[in-house]
Amino acid sequence: MPIGQAERQTQQRVIQLFRNTLGYQYLGHWQDRPNNRNINPELLEAFLTEQGHSAALIQRTLHLLNRAANDQTQGLYACNKAVYDLLRYDVPVKADKQKSAEVFGGYIHTYKFNEAVRDGVVLDLRYEARNIDQALTSPERIDQWFAAKTQGLTDIALLKEQRDY
Repeated sequence: MPIGQAERQTQQRVIQLFRNTLGYQYLGHWQDRPNNRNINPELLEAFLTEQGHSAALIQRTLHLLNRAANDQTQGLYACNKAVYDLLRYDVPVKADKQKSAEVFGGYIHTYKFNEAVRDGVVLDLRYEARNIDQALTSPERIDQWFAAKTQGLTDIALLKEQRDY
């Protein structure tokens, strides 16, 4: 699915931020890469091994991250949030309650909303709830609309709809 120019420019700004400001290594555009996955187990396993973590803990960590990222019962937002929660909010990754921040150490960097606004990556849009006074000026028009919407209903279904409105 092609993306728009604005989206591509935003992606490029994020890449530059991570490379130039935060010192991350850019691994390239992996859209057409064979066996492309959300989590690169080889890179993560190498990093965690270098940090001195046991093979069992690394496998448990990879299992939890993959399970969260690939949960087909949820939408994309829920999967992303589940992975973020595992990385950010210190979810235990083994029996002795060691926290993910202790396991991942410097591998995780949190990018906060206000930083993203400052960098121009996202717009600072906030929802403001407000009451709007409404007045019914034409009860006849409402009755006409209701009759059109309930046309063909049985008497019992029509009574239920009238009660609910």
